Order: sequence, then structure tokens, then C-alpha cells
Amino acid sequence: MVEVTQEDRDIVDHAWLSTHEKAALARHVARHRIAAYQRGKLEGARLALEAAATVAPSKTPSGECETVGQWTRRTLREAIRALDLAKIVGEG
Repeated sequence: MVEVTQEDRDIVDHAWLSTHEKAALARHVARHRIAAYQRGKLEGARLALEAAATVAPSKTPSGECETVGQWTRRTLREAIRALDLAKIVGEG
């Protein structure tokens, strides 16, 4: 069941439709609003994870992973990239 807000109802209020048709259209508008919100959450999570992954360099300037700290950052970066964004935001 889709939660229809007053804003969704206001959008279709001036349409020349029957009450039943307005209710159906308001549900349709609500589904699109919710879908857009979910896409925004997924994109925001993706950008946050990508930013976190780029903060931790995987190698030293010489190109070698010389320390445990370097290995930890590389492993963390790989783990972040492997995360399932849909599950993080509760959509998967």
C-alpha cells in the first residue's frame, strides 16, 4: 500500500476527474514521489561510499604496500566498494 500525502492529493485536486480517478492518480503520483526519493537515497549512499573509498589511498607513493596501515587502507577501500547500496538504505 502506498502512503498518499496531502501534497499528492493537492497535485491532482484540480484535474477534471471523478473522485475515484483522482484517488488512483494520487496513488500513482505517490509511487513516483517515493521512487524518486529512493533513487536519491541510493545515489547519496553511492556518492558517500565512493568518497570514503577515495580518501584511503591503496599504495604508497613508491607504488608498494609497505605497512600494515597501507594494507588496511587498501582492504577497507575494497570492502567499501563491495557493499550493496540497496541493502544499506533498506531497499534490497
